Amino acid sequence: LDIRRGESVIVFGDNGVGKTTLLEEMFTHSESNPSRLAYVPTNPSEMFVAETLAEELAFTDRELGLPEGFTRATLESLLPGEWRHDVMERSEATHPRDLSRGQQTGVAIALQMSHKPLVLALDEPTRGLDAGAKTALAEVLACVQETGTAIISASHDDDFVGGSHDRVLRLAGGTLT
Repeated sequence: LDIRRGESVIVFGDNGVGKTTLLEEMFTHSESNPSRLAYVPTNPSEMFVAETLAEELAFTDRELGLPEGFTRATLESLLPGEWRHDVMERSEATHPRDLSRGQQTGVAIALQMSHKPLVLALDEPTRGLDAGAKTALAEVLACVQETGTAIISASHDDDFVGGSHDRVLRLAGGTLT
């Protein structure tokens, strides 16, 4: 599977056909530099290690050797207005897991974008999101694409699959079409 710079590719199929396995295998056995590949799991809260969002952002900066505030700025630049104000205002006192599911996904994407990946993979990014959160997440993903980062998403959400993507691939019987 070739993915071009800034491209959005959706892999869709029924539950249990292997979409998650495909993403995991792509990133486990990629011939590319693994530091340029990023993955956000179905449950983004699994990625969080700190007690507050502010600590989570600072931890990512330290772990990656980034300038202080880099990941925070990344998050602020990615989140749409309605999420940005709420999330940033609460960052000092709120555990990332206490944010809404959509906001957690936005935070997880920002954490991964601090790695400056060439490709960002998302596993079922719209699971559990209402229509408003799906719209906000679409804005986040549009910002990611504007950076030139390609996105590959696994989903069985018809609304998400029917959105604005460069390619839609169906996974069935172990074959992408």
